Amino acid sequence: MKAVRLHSYHQPPRLQEVPEPQARGPHDVVVRVGGAGLCRTDLHIRDGWFAPAVPTELPITLGHENSGWVHEIGSAVENVAVGDAVICHPQQSCGVCPACRIGDDMRCARGLRFTGLTRDGGFAELFATTDRAVLPLPEGLRPADVAPHADAGLTVMHVVRKAVPLLGPGTRVVVVGIGGLGHIGVQCLRALTAAEVIAVDRDPDALKLATGVGAHHVVPADAHQVERVRALTGGDGAQVVIDFVARGTPWPPPSAWCAPAARTSWWVTAASCGFPPSPWCCRRSASSATPWVRTTTCASSWPSRRPARCRCTRAATRSTPSPTRWPTSSRAASTAGAYSCPDGR
Repeated sequence: MKAVRLHSYHQPPRLQEVPEPQARGPHDVVVRVGGAGLCRTDLHIRDGWFAPAVPTELPITLGHENSGWVHEIGSAVENVAVGDAVICHPQQSCGVCPACRIGDDMRCARGLRFTGLTRDGGFAELFATTDRAVLPLPEGLRPADVAPHADAGLTVMHVVRKAVPLLGPGTRVVVVGIGGLGHIGVQCLRALTAAEVIAVDRDPDALKLATGVGAHHVVPADAHQVERVRALTGGDGAQVVIDFVARGTPWPPPSAWCAPAARTSWWVTAASCGFPPSPWCCRRSASSATPWVRTTTCASSWPSRRPARCRCTRAATRSTPSPTRWPTSSRAASTAGAYSCPDGR
């Protein structure tokens, strides 16, 4: 079969013929790939950012945002059958160790078994995973339409779920950056909260996308975005600001956007902060200037700048939403995917 393989860091991956994977263990699942998203993390893997801390044997097939159809199963697999459409979680955890039993799969006792990073991924016709890492898709949903949710969707869903308790009727939420994560975030916020959603982006096409997926208001990101948000909210500001950019042009501080109510306004960063994104190393800090604002920023200090006391290794495992209508994704080949800290550290 054909596969896109990384042979050496800092070099383009190559398309080549490789043997087809087989279901050798009782819980193995071989998936015929129907969709594979290109994530920014794939570029970081290519550039060797994870190499000092994550042992990887090259060559390796890239791709961790995968979906498709079950091609072959092991003797003990019960949750899927051959032919089922599935989406695949990138971490292939054991499910029985203490960490897995409490949903802390990234600390699995078996170690990191991350598709496309430590194991061959989905930039191929077939790839091997496990029954614990596959989730059946609703009937009629095409795998190619939801493949990015295997990473980008999990990241967004995690961040939105943290914000849900703050977003009751009459509240407002600002979504900064309507890209690969942000446009999914708008849909999740509309599905899970009663808040008024305000989308901010510098790209007119992104603002059109935000309107199309449910944003109540769109604001161009220029020198006057804060004033426009204040005007839309009657001068009150928003209860929650979710930043899906977190790099490049500096944004106004949280106090400029948020409503002046004690401990009700959050500034949540869900994307890379200028360092390589990491699924386990983030940190939490409180704004000293505005102590009522809690700031979640992705430290992503990989590997040498990781905070010495940061022990966050949790992934958004098993948190894939299963609403009647899945959020759509425009990330056919987006490079905007990254990780958020599931523990808010």
